[in-house]
Order: sequence, then structure tokens, then C-alpha cells
Amino acid sequence: MASTNASGTNAVYYGTMKQNVLNLEVVLGSGEVMKTSGIKARPRKSSAGLNLTELYVGSEGVLGTITKVSSLLLLWLSHGGCCCLLP
Repeated sequence: MASTNASGTNAVYYGTMKQNVLNLEVVLGSGEVMKTSGIKARPRKSSAGLNLTELYVGSEGVLGTITKVSSLLLLWLSHGGCCCLLP
């Protein structure tokens, strides 16, 4: 689902796949394993270079094969109507 950026009809309610993916582990064509953000990688918000997480989400396996996905957990409370974002 992450490699095709599939969101479906729930994109308005939950957001698109590109918005919910925090970190990816990708195997490149040369066999090298790369993490797009997180520990031992560049920070999530940076003005240096491309946002690799958003680049690989939706690339359909052309740039590399996604092996691990860290996604955002959304918790909707029914009584209060608020949203808690847990990274």
C-alpha cells in the first residue's frame, strides 16, 4: 500500500498514505539497505535535500523495495471529538 500511495475513499478522514508514513526501510537495486528517517538517518524535518520518505511512497518499486514501514497511529476519541497523534 505504501509503494503505490493507495489511500482510497478514507483519505479525507484519515489522510493520505504519504501523510501517515513516518519512516521507511528500503532495499535499493544495489542491495544496500537504507532508512529514510529516524535513528541513524537524517532528521524528519530538514531543508537539506529531498524528503526521501515521500519520494519512496508512491514510487511503485522503481526506486527500491520497501521492507519496513513505520506509520502514524491515529486515535479518535468518541466522547470528546479530539484527535491524538502518536508518533
